Amino acid sequence: MYFEGESGCSTAILTVGWLVRTVQQRTLKKVHSLFQDFVEQASAGISVANEEGRIIFWNLAMELATGLSVDDVLGRMIWDVYFNLLPPECKPLMLWVLCEQNIFLS
Repeated sequence: MYFEGESGCSTAILTVGWLVRTVQQRTLKKVHSLFQDFVEQASAGISVANEEGRIIFWNLAMELATGLSVDDVLGRMIWDVYFNLLPPECKPLMLWVLCEQNIFLS
């Protein structure tokens, strides 16, 4: 491409930058969609918590394995949910581990 003067070059750079960003955003959306489809359809239970420890994702396999629906767990602290799934005889040991890590159940 040939542009005369600095304004033409600036326009070309802005256009290329916009095209690169657009391609990156579309690629990222496609990868995100493929990943989401994969984890939603996985036969293994998958849960994801954010940096605070709140559950932000719970797939169908987790629902089937735990009996807890996504509506039951979204937004709850992951250690609370997992702790409540433990058999009673395991809870004292887990409480000790959580206290050692300064994680407190709500």
